[in-house]
Amino acid sequence: NKPEIIEFEGKQYKYTRIDKNSAPEKGEVVEKTTEVTYVYKLVKGDVVVHYVDEDGNTIKDDVQDTPLVPTGTNYDTTDNKPKVIKFNGKEYELVPKKTIGKENGKVVEGTTHITYVYKLKKGDVVVHYVDEDGNPIKEDVVDTPPSPTGTEYDTTDNKPTIITYNGKKYELVPIKTVGKENGKVVEGTTHITYVYRLVPEQPPVVTPPTPTPKPAPLPTPEPTPVQTGMGSAMASSMATMLTSLGAMVAFKKKEKE
Repeated sequence: NKPEIIEFEGKQYKYTRIDKNSAPEKGEVVEKTTEVTYVYKLVKGDVVVHYVDEDGNTIKDDVQDTPLVPTGTNYDTTDNKPKVIKFNGKEYELVPKKTIGKENGKVVEGTTHITYVYKLKKGDVVVHYVDEDGNPIKEDVVDTPPSPTGTEYDTTDNKPTIITYNGKKYELVPIKTVGKENGKVVEGTTHITYVYRLVPEQPPVVTPPTPTPKPAPLPTPEPTPVQTGMGSAMASSMATMLTSLGAMVAFKKKEKE
């Protein structure tokens, strides 16, 4: 007749000792009533919530959801179940199906442990290259692979000023960039788009042929000038001599006749 546990009015009591004023548990029956008194204490329990990442590392201080209360008391830990936890500059997201323990129920003796498991939130950064009509002119570049949210990124090292595509040149139009070139990684994919303008083709430069130089014209010979002075006198003398010679020939011819 000394149960270890007694349930009374929805609560549990646990045997601890015999009351100091109690009669002994064993002995002979005597005339009058012998009373043996057992002392029981109310059984209590509490509920503590833990927060860990997928590797079991603590990312938030434990929370005592339910302090020491009598066993059988109802508890519910869902009011201590944040969907997102920020820890050391990173964000973690609850994975409900990995919860360890029963989120609600009745307090039992001792401590009931409920553990919520979180996964590290990650994101990446992808850069796109398009012309002014939105057509891709270069393959996308993963500037930042999947990384914890809050990680710094900067896409300017993947921002060429000139792109050659299908034999044509395109130049960057900085004011048309779509998205933030640098910042912190957020959950999911961050898209940065650089826009380029087609560079007009320049007509080919034609070099004219070098003309062949024409030979310089030969100078026209000057007419021989008529001699004057001594030349004229000499000519007159020669004419006189010829006249005299002709007269002599004529005279001799007459003599022969």
